[in-house]
Amino acid sequence: MTGTLLVWLLLGVLVIASAWNWIRVARRIAQGEPVLRAEPRPTEGVAVQAALLALVTALLIPSLCALGWLHYRGVTPAEYARQAATLTETRSAESRLFDELRFVDAIARLLSVIAVGTALHRWLGQGSWLSKLTCKTLIADLWIGLAAFVLIVPPVLLVKVGVSKLINASDLDEAHPLIHRIRTEPGQWTVFAMVGLSAVVAAPLYEELLFRQMIQGFLQRLDAWRITHFARLPHRSARRRADHDDSVNDSPGNVPTGYWPMLVSAGLFAGVHLGHGVDPLPLFLLGAGLGYLYRQKNRLLPCVVVHALLNGLTLLQLAAEAFQRSSTPAS
Repeated sequence: MTGTLLVWLLLGVLVIASAWNWIRVARRIAQGEPVLRAEPRPTEGVAVQAALLALVTALLIPSLCALGWLHYRGVTPAEYARQAATLTETRSAESRLFDELRFVDAIARLLSVIAVGTALHRWLGQGSWLSKLTCKTLIADLWIGLAAFVLIVPPVLLVKVGVSKLINASDLDEAHPLIHRIRTEPGQWTVFAMVGLSAVVAAPLYEELLFRQMIQGFLQRLDAWRITHFARLPHRSARRRADHDDSVNDSPGNVPTGYWPMLVSAGLFAGVHLGHGVDPLPLFLLGAGLGYLYRQKNRLLPCVVVHALLNGLTLLQLAAEAFQRSSTPAS
């Protein structure tokens, strides 16, 4: 009971801090200031072939590793799919295979981040977020990520709770297979170690690299190219946008991009979570917030911090629930 109470107190403090910061944001908007002061974006782009190769690589590495592990265990993907519905019912060989695949997936995602991040760094040069990662920017990005977490996450959680109440979502246990696994096997603490590696480390790095750096970043460069070549800058409407959007750098060709790249990226981010209960709608809002953060700062680490803290908060809540159930004597 104590652990659950502490989690709820933490959520309450988070909601109050978020409300206070949203009041400050509203004041900034009323004064005509941007919600988040933008930093210059690089004007150089990436060849389409290179971007597609990086995207395919990021998607293929986890899939190939999972298929390889299933082959090693002598299980076909079709057999595993048929067993998936009952993996959390008993501590069987199938459930152990589920744990193994999640661990393999986490390691594969980390390998994808290393491989694709290194390749993008070489292709982008000074345009890569890795080239800007110094001790000073690291500390600044951690603070930015923490502030963005306080601002973004409570509304996302409130939307999730509100939608689940409106549609009477009694199937919330279907939200994510890992969450369902923890709730049905509260005594298996090794599952938490696996989920921690996957949800708090691997998933934020992998998904932010994929959806923000690669997809949104490529779409932003595409939009900048479109504006440069078809809007005939400096155009009156473009100058008006520049007056109200300090994301424009003084260097030639660094033009303001629209908001559609971050919305497309947020939509894809929510789309990959279809079938996870009511998650897609709040995750679209989360993706939009992270997309705006990436659009303004042009750095990936703040987005990773927000994503990791959200997953860590969810894991903390599940751990409190599991500890309470495991410590309650059976009647």
